[in-house]
Amino acid sequence: MSQLTNILVVDDHAVVRQGIINVLLSIETITQCDEAENGNQALIKLDEGHYDIVFLDIQMSGMDGIETARHIKMRYKNTKVIMCSAFKEKGQIIALMQLGVEGYILKSADKHEINKALTHIALNNRYLSPEVDEIWQSHKTAIAQLKDKRKPTPIIFTAREKEIIKLLCKGDSAKQIADRLSVSYNTIKNHRSNIMKKMEAHNMVDMMNYVRENAVIVSTLVSFL
Repeated sequence: MSQLTNILVVDDHAVVRQGIINVLLSIETITQCDEAENGNQALIKLDEGHYDIVFLDIQMSGMDGIETARHIKMRYKNTKVIMCSAFKEKGQIIALMQLGVEGYILKSADKHEINKALTHIALNNRYLSPEVDEIWQSHKTAIAQLKDKRKPTPIIFTAREKEIIKLLCKGDSAKQIADRLSVSYNTIKNHRSNIMKKMEAHNMVDMMNYVRENAVIVSTLVSFL
């Protein structure tokens, strides 16, 4: 393990705090393990000296663990945060992951898991207890699926339709386009109707707006808009 040796344990229950400290001090690489009983005390200690890692409870009187973590991530860039909680509430997990905390373990974790968490974090990796990781991964999957649903289905235009779109946007009438392309007026009207349906456009203004917002239709459209 890299030298992450100075640790601050923050918990408003003295018995829990001491139990975590005892486990940490039994790990050979840990040389200093201080304590604070709430978030305010923790920030004072961090102002007074550097700690490599803060073990932080979530539910504390006064400043809770989430608010304390927010202050730590903003003010002490080189200090890593491991949340240590008896709870695995989804909203709290999401909020803390978005804050950028490096770890989240349950208070039921044994010495082996705590040591594993320290090893991961020393290597600049995040560590979450399996139950917490399952909740976080499920949330990320749900967000990714939601983003996919929001992606509009790409509209495919034929080469002829792209050509007609360009001429329509330049201001040519259906008759002018028919003459230019040597096809019938009704053929251009049918193409124009199909194009409008694909774009869900009701008039030429809608079509122009669609082309501006979706210039990827065809690169040649961009040059004249």
